[in-house]
Amino acid sequence: MSFTIASRSRLSSNDQVIRENFWGLIVLVLYLFCAPAVGKPLVIKDVYLERHAEDDFRRLSSRFHANRPDFPFTILRTDQNQWEGVYFILSLSQRAKNLPSNAEINLRYLTGGDPVLHEFHLSTSDAKPRSNEIWIGLTGAEQRVKRPCNFQAWAIDIRCNGKILAAKKSFLFREK
Repeated sequence: MSFTIASRSRLSSNDQVIRENFWGLIVLVLYLFCAPAVGKPLVIKDVYLERHAEDDFRRLSSRFHANRPDFPFTILRTDQNQWEGVYFILSLSQRAKNLPSNAEINLRYLTGGDPVLHEFHLSTSDAKPRSNEIWIGLTGAEQRVKRPCNFQAWAIDIRCNGKILAAKKSFLFREK
C-alpha cells in the first residue's frame, strides 16, 4: 500500500510539472505571434510602379454617397483632388500604422529625356491604415509621365526628424 501511495504522489507531481510547462509553452507561443513590431527594423521590401485611372479607385459604396473610399493601404498623392496617375507602391516590413506620427516619405526620380531630378515630400500623419503597403501617387500636374516604364531612376526614403528609417533605390539611381 505504501508503494501505491508513493507512486500516486509522484504521478501527481509530474502532472503538475507537465501542466506548468504546458501553460508556459502556450504563453510563449502567444507572445511570439502577438508580439508588436517594436524593435524590428523598418525595411522597404519592394517597390513597383503602376498606372491607375480614376475609375480604379471607385467603390460601389461611393456611387451611393460622397464618402471617401476606405482602402486597407495608405494612399498619398501629390494632388489630393486627382486620383489618376502613376503610383509607386511600397511594401514595408511593418504595418504603416507603426510609423511615427511625424514620418515623411521623400521621393526622388528621373524620367527619360529629362535631366532634372524631381523631388516630393509627403507626410504620413493623416493616413495610417492596417496594411503594410503605401501607395505614392504622382497625380495632377505631376503626372507628366504617362507610363511607368518612362521612369529611369528613383529613390524613396522614409524619414522621421531627419533620421532615415528605411530607404530603397532603383539600380540606376545615383546621388549628385
